[in-house]
Amino acid sequence: MYKIPETHDNFSLSKKEHDDQTIGCTNERNIVCTFCKKIIIPQGMAMKVDLIKNHMREYDNINTYWHLDTIDKFENIEIHGINGDIKYLCCIGCQSEILGYQQSSVLLNKNKQHQLLQDTTQNFIACSRVKYEI
Repeated sequence: MYKIPETHDNFSLSKKEHDDQTIGCTNERNIVCTFCKKIIIPQGMAMKVDLIKNHMREYDNINTYWHLDTIDKFENIEIHGINGDIKYLCCIGCQSEILGYQQSSVLLNKNKQHQLLQDTTQNFIACSRVKYEI
């Protein structure tokens, strides 16, 4: 049986992930759409997080996101589609691709009535789908 070597001239099969020193930091500049350059996240409004489990489509392997605790901190973002408690977010200017998602975890009272006890809505934009404004 042929064994694939751990190293190659063009790539490495190492499973060690590179440490990102910016995890836990806020965005130091505006974050813009890579296609139309509209501002998506204003400076200082998001924190870079590393999520091992993501809720995007199954074929995506995205782990690093910009996290915002409220959708009001965004600029030029809209909800593109809904799948259960996941709302997919895209740029309102070009709608070129899904940039991230909003996940709602609403806790109701014990009688399961519509009395809201806690809303833990979280907003995530994939770092690989946006860029810093130049």
